[in-house]
Amino acid sequence: MNVPIVCAGAAVALIWLPIMFSLLRKLFPARAAPSSGLPLEELKAKYSKWVSMLGVLMFVTGVPFAVGLWFAMSSLANWCAGQLPSAIVTFAPVTPRY
Repeated sequence: MNVPIVCAGAAVALIWLPIMFSLLRKLFPARAAPSSGLPLEELKAKYSKWVSMLGVLMFVTGVPFAVGLWFAMSSLANWCAGQLPSAIVTFAPVTPRY
């Protein structure tokens, strides 16, 4: 496991997640719940299509984001590997001779 790459990904997530949540909070502000609540069966029927649509939306947006993040982290890892000096010995067997 490459610790600097993992730390870079964690730092990106640490910075991006609060920004994303604050933007979502501004775009979709919470509304007060009505005083007379509907029964659970009516709520399930009313919001079942939204649950399905949000699940599909999460998949449709999450997969390209994950692929893009993979390419970004791979590029960063290749760049970091390019910064390392060449090794004198690339493979040293640890097994004893017979």
